[in-house]
Amino acid sequence: MDNLIEIKNVEHSYANSKILHDLSFNIKVGEFVCLLGPSGCGKTTTLKIVSGLETPQKGSVLLNGEVIVENGKAILPPEKRGIGVVFQDFSLFPHLTVSQNVGFGLKSCSSDICRCEVDKALRSVDMLAFKDVYPSELSGGQQQRVSLARAIAPKPSLILLDEPFSHLDSRLKESMRDQTLHALKAFGSAGLMITHDPEEAMFMADKIIVMNSGNIIQVGSPSDLYLKPTTPFIAHFFGDVNTFYGVVDNEKVQISIGIVDAIGMPNGAKVSVVIRPEGIVFKDDTNKPDCTVKVLEVKMLGMTSLVHMDYKDLNGNEGHLHSRVYGQNLPCVGDVVNIGIKSENCFVFIVE
Repeated sequence: MDNLIEIKNVEHSYANSKILHDLSFNIKVGEFVCLLGPSGCGKTTTLKIVSGLETPQKGSVLLNGEVIVENGKAILPPEKRGIGVVFQDFSLFPHLTVSQNVGFGLKSCSSDICRCEVDKALRSVDMLAFKDVYPSELSGGQQQRVSLARAIAPKPSLILLDEPFSHLDSRLKESMRDQTLHALKAFGSAGLMITHDPEEAMFMADKIIVMNSGNIIQVGSPSDLYLKPTTPFIAHFFGDVNTFYGVVDNEKVQISIGIVDAIGMPNGAKVSVVIRPEGIVFKDDTNKPDCTVKVLEVKMLGMTSLVHMDYKDLNGNEGHLHSRVYGQNLPCVGDVVNIGIKSENCFVFIVE
């Protein structure tokens, strides 16, 4: 798959405050990429640079192998880049109908060909029946679908999405995410979306780029980032975790609730051990429990339940744990049970 967009060694500052530090990544043809990170990490600035709304002081941007930005100079203006944008606040023209909004960016929008393209875009987001309606008559979710249709109607090679679902309720978010993916695939457009929601990024993306403080921390598929985090920041960012500390001894670490592997780590290294809730499991083997805990609360969360537990290890150290459990066979509040650790949900990091 060829690269559609390449960002190479980009740096950018506002008022002597550096926002982006030596940023490099690519987006392949037809690929959906999410820029994920906390507020202020540089996601929006990166999106503006790709769109042409900002020009970085250093580095280059390539579109289909052609340099369009280099070292502070924009070689190709935004309107000639063939990039669509879906804004956070929809940004529809209130005095234009839905079809007029969608056709606004098309050439000869009064032609039969244009009307056909507008209808196709509206049909892809289930809004064709509202083509003659004005934005003020639509719900927030409907306005967002129109905004998406307007972005895909010119058939851009890349669509930028600026936290497009942040104003929608949770159920509507789910349907809009699904509809957006199907629409982009139908039109063959790549996507670059910014979000601070890890679950949203995992649902949408072929590739996730995690940013923090203007730096790229890790790039990979959703499964890579969830199952193979390279830093404690990544591990924590992708959900609730249980954290312990220990010292490596013969590639093992003794923590309060058991022993975990530390393959390849030097003896005596101080480490943090991060365990996802699904990595804490209940054991029927009462002869060799890793740890015994007391169940405090059991909260059903749909397909899974979150179990809150207190523990006391052999040295008398006390702590609190979360375990995420599938199924109906759950312990009850007040039960004293044995637990173990699943290695695939356990990550060990050297403490700097």
